[in-house]
Amino acid sequence: LFSRPRNWFCGPAVAYAVRLSLAILLALAASRWRHEGHNNWIVMTVAIAMRPGFGLSWQRGVKRAQGTVLGCTAAVLLLLLVHDVYALVFLLFTGLLLSLALATMDYLASAFFTSITLVIVYHLLSPQSAVIGNRITDTLIGAIIALGMAHVFPYWESRQIKSNCQAMIKALT
Repeated sequence: LFSRPRNWFCGPAVAYAVRLSLAILLALAASRWRHEGHNNWIVMTVAIAMRPGFGLSWQRGVKRAQGTVLGCTAAVLLLLLVHDVYALVFLLFTGLLLSLALATMDYLASAFFTSITLVIVYHLLSPQSAVIGNRITDTLIGAIIALGMAHVFPYWESRQIKSNCQAMIKALT
């Protein structure tokens, strides 16, 4: 009735599922070890950074870490310069809009504006919280887990270039 590919269990989709599951388990353990509460930035970073291909995972993890560090630094500067609550709310919504608008075009910029938005939100809700240090540390831990797990059963996109090009040429002719 339904036919499966001959080696379906050895394919890249299964390897990605195993790799992602192991990475999320490690992230949950690291999050539990690091925090008593409900903090989930480590797990979110792993889930967002992990991609089916090795190169995509590496690129996404590095860009998330860079965007978070740069965004938190910019947020600290903004909080030192801007003390008006209405101006901070305006910056918060501007950061949110830019984060969402850039999510599919430039992930580094999206992570940058997401970090600014989160830091301002937490500053407005609880000015004494240590959200900046936690966000940077958790994102770096999550990125390290994602980048490390990209080496487990890696799927090298470059190995498929020749066969993909041949299939595309065949489909077009």
